[in-house]
Amino acid sequence: MIIDFLKLIILTLPTRLRNLQIVELFRTLMQQLQVVFFRFTGRLQAWRYRIMSDASILSLKETIRRELEIDATITELSGRPTDFLVEVSGIYDENRLRALIDANKLAGKSYTFRLGETAYTAEFTNHLCENIIAIYTAEFSDYMCEDDMVVYIKLSAHKVSDGIWFIGATASRPVASNVRCMASGVYLNSAGQQVGNAHGDMITIQTGETYAEVQALPNPPVSVVEIVPLGHNFPEPASDATYTYKWKTVN
Repeated sequence: MIIDFLKLIILTLPTRLRNLQIVELFRTLMQQLQVVFFRFTGRLQAWRYRIMSDASILSLKETIRRELEIDATITELSGRPTDFLVEVSGIYDENRLRALIDANKLAGKSYTFRLGETAYTAEFTNHLCENIIAIYTAEFSDYMCEDDMVVYIKLSAHKVSDGIWFIGATASRPVASNVRCMASGVYLNSAGQQVGNAHGDMITIQTGETYAEVQALPNPPVSVVEIVPLGHNFPEPASDATYTYKWKTVN
């Protein structure tokens, strides 16, 4: 859906009020409405996808592939003790994967993970009247490292419409506290020349989320083709009881 807000203002004003001063006044008043409208249309496709998705295994696999860009194999089990098994290979964020499955699976269903090629075997050597000798062997076929408990914050910018850009902050995993980031940016034209600066503004990633954004101000000229976002003195807090928060270098 495309709406020309300037044309809409002019057409809905009585003829005697169609002068430059009145038009610019209403254009200023409707600027925030225009931002909300473009944000709504930008997210409409994702909402439609969620509405059409269900909790079936096929839909769950497609949702994991779409949201996390990894392939997952889901096997139905007997329900004793779990209802299905999720197998994922390669590098992935387990917290994000668990949150995604919890949000899309059938209510009351339980699941478990199988990670890489890790295998466990148990051997019972004899039975001696309530005295059981057990030997456990664990084999790790892949390298496994400890979690450094660091969340990296990366800034990016995207264009909503001509003259309207947003600067966003993305965390490498769901944050454990409200994390604030002070961000600004440099406006570049098609020749890579700086044509302006975006004012610094505060971005807050809410607890349990991985993304937040704010509009870049002032509105850049139409000639701008890229915004290089810059971080200042943040994120804040630098750490909490769960994670340490650090900037990730913007490419």
